[in-house]
Amino acid sequence: MFDFSRFKSNTACTTPSGEEISYEELHALSNRISSNLLSKQLVFCLCGNNIASIGGYVAFVNNDNATLLLDANIARDSFDNFRSTYPPKYIWAPDSFGGVDDATVLYSEYSCRGKQNRWCKLAS
Repeated sequence: MFDFSRFKSNTACTTPSGEEISYEELHALSNRISSNLLSKQLVFCLCGNNIASIGGYVAFVNNDNATLLLDANIARDSFDNFRSTYPPKYIWAPDSFGGVDDATVLYSEYSCRGKQNRWCKLAS
């Protein structure tokens, strides 16, 4: 769905904290994430205003996954209600979100751009 080949060296986005990523880097990130996925599965994507959230979203859309975007600061009881009502195959979440401890981590991405260092986990 997303074809970034014409814009490789251009900046794809800049976060409020100053993190930047080019379209080429975004494409590579989304490929690393999607290489761990089956297609046509439900994914919970816990989002923040960061590169990892964007990379995950691009990976899931390009991989034909149904994606539910949730705020990474979602209340724990709300997340648990979503998870029990619509059990996802995958959860993409920042390491700071403790809601996936019972899941198997399939992939982790470490972002050391700018001022923020984060792990994001793809769990199943």
